Amino acid sequence: MEVRLYSVVTPNGLIAGKGDDLSFITETEWQGMLKEAYDAGNCIMGRRAYEALLKKGKFPFNCLNIVLTKSPKKFKNKWPDKVIFTNKSPRAILNMLSSKGFQKALLIGGGHVNASFAKQKLIDEIVLDLEPRLITSGIRLFEGKEFGAKLKLIDARRVSPEEARIIYKVEK
Repeated sequence: MEVRLYSVVTPNGLIAGKGDDLSFITETEWQGMLKEAYDAGNCIMGRRAYEALLKKGKFPFNCLNIVLTKSPKKFKNKWPDKVIFTNKSPRAILNMLSSKGFQKALLIGGGHVNASFAKQKLIDEIVLDLEPRLITSGIRLFEGKEFGAKLKLIDARRVSPEEARIIYKVEK
């Protein structure tokens, strides 16, 4: 299964501001994320990303939404056909998606979820939409796990007058 990490990121590597603030993400970037999720048919996120998206009115996406949480039974699922709350491992989640017929998985964060997939070498491609904002505290693209990876630049282009998209292949 192909796993694509998609994230809107600041030049200093943050994917959310203090308090899980997503206000720096433009409508262009939201549309890009929604398109990626729709194309994959699924998206994988952590609990904090879920809560931030819910608060912003952007959840659930129009696909199968997988929310990683230590306590899945704590959540009342208002969208049983579109949302799965789980504490499964990254590999088990990919196996579940594969058993449902998916060939691609879209990973949208947060930092701990991204790092858990990266540490297990499960990410094939990284798509970063670079926002022209610097913020000094918040959530990093990868957090909490030690790992290393070599990346190969696939594409870099402007997606709006102020924003750029950078695509890397993760070499395995």
